[in-house]
Amino acid sequence: MLARQIATGLIKFYQQRISPHKGFCCAYRYVTGRDSCSGYALKVVQRYGVLALFNAMPRQFMRCRQANLQYSSNMKKCTEEKNKPNKYEQGCDIVSGCLESVEDISKCDCCGDASLRKILVTLFRR
Repeated sequence: MLARQIATGLIKFYQQRISPHKGFCCAYRYVTGRDSCSGYALKVVQRYGVLALFNAMPRQFMRCRQANLQYSSNMKKCTEEKNKPNKYEQGCDIVSGCLESVEDISKCDCCGDASLRKILVTLFRR
């Protein structure tokens, strides 16, 4: 029981104090809209205990890696679309393709609208 409480406290500390300052969010959460890796770890610890993390987290990290590959693929597609002559007519998926972090929003040509940029900055900082 003590190990569960310590692990829960450490995960919550990470989520509240460290994660918001990284400048990016979990790829799995970003692509799927589901819990981040740390959110998943917290649920596993609360439901099954600390030892269950050794089985659950490698699978979660693999899912996160796959989400990152999917995101990177979309990013590459967006870059290719951006370089076409009529980039706005071709359509560029800004949410799944152009942004790696809050800092990249200001550099992203796909996000030409300043108000859209402001909304995206707000979403990334959650």
